Amino acid sequence: MVTLILDKGLETERRILIDSFNEQPLSGSFCGTRRARVERAEDVPDVRALVKNPTFFTVEAVNGGDVPIRITGSYNRISVLSAAYEDMQKYFTLSLTLAYREAGESGTQGRGEALFYE
Repeated sequence: MVTLILDKGLETERRILIDSFNEQPLSGSFCGTRRARVERAEDVPDVRALVKNPTFFTVEAVNGGDVPIRITGSYNRISVLSAAYEDMQKYFTLSLTLAYREAGESGTQGRGEALFYE
């Protein structure tokens, strides 16, 4: 399990659990995925906070042993967020893409509440 830490040490710190990620630094994107079996309502993350406030100042990744995993690119917003549920096997899948947006570019700007805490 990998933890993405957005705004580490700031009041707006958020932690997002993902199973895997791939990064395309030349095209400026970072894609992460989390797939989890749903056994209780609490197993389904509430993604509304990320939709409403997708921006952040810093991002770090650490594995399950708190070992930092290098992220090559610079990212400051969630540009794509996809949530899917497959009922036959009861799996919820969350996919997100991080990107970088220059100051002054149009789009949603905002700070927000945390999403999936460890």
